[in-house]
Amino acid sequence: MSLIVEAAKLSQTVGIAPERVEVDVARTDSDGWRVTRRDHADHPIDLLGFITLIDDRYRVCAIGRPCGEIETPTLSEAIDALRPEA
Repeated sequence: MSLIVEAAKLSQTVGIAPERVEVDVARTDSDGWRVTRRDHADHPIDLLGFITLIDDRYRVCAIGRPCGEIETPTLSEAIDALRPEA
């Protein structure tokens, strides 16, 4: 069996995460961040949402998404929650 076929089987079994778009994260104050898409040319509405640190948890407020607000234990997880698929 070829290496390519084996890799395809592995990716189906394990599941490969979809690619995500690049984002810019800008601090808004001592406990807040604004997350925007980096590829401004393709998407006129580039604001993805805001992240706020509250009691050692990161609250994510997504703009234009039905899920509303979620909380994560780390800043990187909060950023990934806002990062759309490519």
